[in-house]
Amino acid sequence: MTRRQLRRTGLLLTLTTAGLCSHAQTSIEPAQNTIGVQKPVSGPSSESAAPVLTLQDAVATARHQQPDLRLAAARVQAAAARVDEARAAFYPQISLSGILKAGLPGSTSALGLIGFPSTPFFRNIAGSLNIQQTIFDFGRLHHTLQAAKFLEQATVLQQTTAERSAALLVARAYRLALSAATMRTIAENDIALQRLDRDEALAYARVGLRSQYDVAAAGKRLTQAEAAATQSLQAEIAAKAALRAAMGEPDISAPMTLVPPQPRTPIEPLPAMVAEGAAIARRQRPELKAEALEASALAQQLELARADRLPQVSGFGAAGGGRFNDATVKPQQQHGVAAVGASLPVFDGGMRKARIREAMAAMESERARGEQLRETIAGEVNDAILQSASTATTLATLRQQEMLAKEELKGILEQTKAGLVSPAARDRVEMHVRELRARLAMAQIANDEMRFELEFSLGENLTF
Repeated sequence: MTRRQLRRTGLLLTLTTAGLCSHAQTSIEPAQNTIGVQKPVSGPSSESAAPVLTLQDAVATARHQQPDLRLAAARVQAAAARVDEARAAFYPQISLSGILKAGLPGSTSALGLIGFPSTPFFRNIAGSLNIQQTIFDFGRLHHTLQAAKFLEQATVLQQTTAERSAALLVARAYRLALSAATMRTIAENDIALQRLDRDEALAYARVGLRSQYDVAAAGKRLTQAEAAATQSLQAEIAAKAALRAAMGEPDISAPMTLVPPQPRTPIEPLPAMVAEGAAIARRQRPELKAEALEASALAQQLELARADRLPQVSGFGAAGGGRFNDATVKPQQQHGVAAVGASLPVFDGGMRKARIREAMAAMESERARGEQLRETIAGEVNDAILQSASTATTLATLRQQEMLAKEELKGILEQTKAGLVSPAARDRVEMHVRELRARLAMAQIANDEMRFELEFSLGENLTF
């Protein structure tokens, strides 16, 4: 055997040994198990023992723990209470009053009592059962009640909007955490590839086919890949902490294992969807329904301000008794009183006219806010539709690339069995396939997020 043949045989043995060792040290889990399950680049322990958190569980937790949702629920209860308060004004107001005095009758007005205690004609004691009732007020009570009802319905829709927004926020945070975990997988795959290049450079350098500069450059690339992997791990930790915060949990540092949701079919936006998307959103978005109800409430408040310039008729009755002066109050008048009265504002310095102007300005402001909200929602719909088309295209491209890479890997494996390709070349192709799978998983995650965004922008129910 010649010297050249000996040299070539030694090089092949060295490369084969390096390739096998590298392949044994850099084995990566399959793509479906890589998110939140692999061992991190650095850290005290693996996440494999961490509790599993699905997207559905994350959304359900947010609905129970998010402070914004508790605030929205409290506002609904307060609005319902205001409706009951406005409705109660239609019923008679019944009260009891009594007084025990000594001296002059001036104390009755100071105490603000109604009924028999308000008269100055009793000696030292009086009491009565009183009833007050609004007889006719030109719609004051009606407008007040209707405004309260509209606001209650708007508050319920605002609660629905808060729930949808919280769910979308959690879905976004979950997607970012999944993407960060996938990026860590890609970074670890890059470490394995750079380590393989470094080992190959060392093997070639031992037989004089590579310089020490090539070895140093490969080592530098490996160091950079390890630094990038550390940064990706930190980004994953931060993304999971943000997910915990979006869920409303107090402990944002608790470990978790994320489960990729079932992939959803990409949407190919049709021209009809682009044209009709804004119209669908105007019919379905709870924000727009709430805005319309708030505008109706302001219209009722405007009518209330106008009715406040008109007369108001009320009735009053009282039954009771007291120690009266018989010379001043006749006996038949000492046990009951009834009256009907009317009031008409004559001059108030322009206060009621100012209230009307204020109500009209509030309606105009609400009308402008509604137009602005409709334009914003139309923009959200168009953006969601266009981004859905973009993610669908990216997903289809990556699937085609993955298919081609699998075919290439199949050929490489057959060549490796025949001894025509080194294990190192096979490992590179395998790592390329794994990287494509990871990027395909990221594209699928992005597609799922855009489905959520599109459903949210159209006002449809979010499906997880």
